[in-house]
Order: sequence, then structure tokens, then C-alpha cells
Amino acid sequence: MSTSLIVTFRSDGQRLFVLFVLCVLSLAGCIGNKRVSTVVYEEKNRSVRLESWLADDKMPVNFGYQHPATLTQEEFERVLSSIYIKRQKTLLGLLMAKLDNKEREPAFSPDEIQFLSRYLPKAFAEAKPDQQATFLLKEPHGMWRREITSGAFFVREAQLYLILANDRAMLDQESNRTIGDENDPLNVLDPSGFEILPGEHQKLIKPDQKIPDSAGTLPQVWLVIDYKEMQSSQQTAQPPSDSEPSLQTSPQNPSIAPKTASPLEEKLRLLKQLREEGLISEEEYLAKKKVLLQDF
Repeated sequence: MSTSLIVTFRSDGQRLFVLFVLCVLSLAGCIGNKRVSTVVYEEKNRSVRLESWLADDKMPVNFGYQHPATLTQEEFERVLSSIYIKRQKTLLGLLMAKLDNKEREPAFSPDEIQFLSRYLPKAFAEAKPDQQATFLLKEPHGMWRREITSGAFFVREAQLYLILANDRAMLDQESNRTIGDENDPLNVLDPSGFEILPGEHQKLIKPDQKIPDSAGTLPQVWLVIDYKEMQSSQQTAQPPSDSEPSLQTSPQNPSIAPKTASPLEEKLRLLKQLREEGLISEEEYLAKKKVLLQDF
């Protein structure tokens, strides 16, 4: 009986020791984490945060950001609406190109622009010189699949920088592919999924070498936006005078009237045919149909 009591005591002691070791390891992991994140706004499937990185001495790494910065909701709406990408041509992409008939597409949907332009100004107003404003947007597709759009913004030398890590990267929870941390806004989930097409007042640059040392693999190029020049050109642009004749609406010039897009019914019919032939799944059919109807 006494032997049994001693064994039980030792067993309890071992359990306490194991729990103590686990707690110490967990605490060490938290301390050793070089990425420090502060929530600006967060809800289910999307968030805006302020993030910085710690050096080996546990002090924030200074990347020369000009923060805090003042950008209005309207300025962010203009900036986000001006960013375009080109997707990698896959077999499905070639088939769907018959529906889209376009070589480029907006990097952000209207709903994403509305969300980001609302909370990014708040993030920039609160940001410290060592903090980026990161965003993470998830779009569920059924129980197992989801699209990830994520990245970071910061201001340096009066220019707005965008690190676009993912743009509608499709993830499947049932697949065995290693994807890393999908909740890390700068973790590239599909390196060859898209390319950024710089527009007016925009240019592509190679990434800094300091940040990959702290944050891991980043996109091969970053987008730099002269947002002040963009705002200035927008303000100086004048609409055409009402007295000037419009060639597009002139009945005497029907030959130069703009070409109309394919009827929506034709696109929906082709989309349905792709589903019936097994070239796209039911989820892909519903998602694309939703996009077509939104654009209508």
C-alpha cells in the first residue's frame, strides 16, 4: 500500500515537471518571436494590423519608415483602385480567359477596397517608425478551400510602398502541400501566382535585404506609388467640356463607337458548359458566376 502511494506521488511529480518544462518552452517561444503584431481592426476572415520586427537585442528594427503618416480614406480608395495584376496562365485560366477576355485585373475587389480604405488610414495614423501596416483577407470557398489576399503598406521618402504577398491564392485544407503560416500577411503562399502591372505614378523595385533576414521569404518585387503625385494629377484633371462634341455618342460616327462586351447570357452559358463538362468544380462555377453577376 505504501509502495503504491510512493509511485503515485512520483507520477504526479513527473507530471508537474513536464508541465513546468512545457510552460518554460512556450514562454521562450513567445520571447523569441521576432514579429510583433498589434491589432488595428480584426473580424472574421480579415484584419489590419501594425507589425514590427525585433533584432537579436530585442529592440525594434528601424527600416526608415515615415510614420505616423496621414492618408485619407479617399486617397487609399484611389491608390487601391489603381493597382492591377496579371495572373499566371494555367489550363483553367486559359479556359476562363474566354469569359474574362482581359489580360489584367484589379488586385483588390470593391469590397476589399472599401474595407482597407477604411482601416488603413487609422493604421498609418497610429504607426510608429518601425511598424508596417499589414492586411490579411480570406475568402472562404466551402468548408475546405479559401482565397488569401495579404501584404503590407508603409511610407518611406514620401512614397507609398506595397508588398503584395498574395492575391487570391487558393488554398485547399485537404491537400498535403506545405504552405507555411497562412496567417502571416507576408508569407508567400503561391510564388508564381501573379505579377504586378505598374501603372501611372507606380514602379516596381527589388525588395530590401534587411526585412527578409527578419521576416523570411518575401515577394521578389515591391510596388512603389507616388501617391502625392497621383493625388495632384487627379485634382488637376479636368472633365471634358459639355460643349465639345462626343465622338462616342455622335450618330454621325457609328464606326468609332466603342465595342460592346459579350452578352452576360453568353458568358453564363459558357461557364455552365465548363461545369457540365467537368472542367471546373461546382464551387469554382458558383464563385465565377457571382463575379460575373457583380460586374453586370
